[in-house]
Amino acid sequence: MHMAIVEPDREIGELLAFAATRRGYRAVRVDKFERLLGGLPFSPNVAVIAIDEDSPIDADVIERLREWYPDIIVLLTTEGTDAGTIMRAFRAGAQDVIRKPYYPYDVISRAAERAVQEK
Repeated sequence: MHMAIVEPDREIGELLAFAATRRGYRAVRVDKFERLLGGLPFSPNVAVIAIDEDSPIDADVIERLREWYPDIIVLLTTEGTDAGTIMRAFRAGAQDVIRKPYYPYDVISRAAERAVQEK
């Protein structure tokens, strides 16, 4: 499995990428959503995207991601994002939302589980 992690916090993103690599997946961390679109060394099966008040996400973002990678699994990590934002993300195609704080291996396991369920 190939995993793209969009996390503005470098340490958290690298920790998630490390956890994915330890589980045998190929992972890369990027700091901005736009870098997912054509700027990766592989086509990801899963995208883990951090959202919060400082880095919100809207339905257009997920729809654009699905245009580039039609079969991608989208998981969002969030800390205190309102229910309306989360519902818009689900309607646009996100498969899961994980609240912070989280254990990095739990995020990777849920991503892998979702990828298997969607096949």
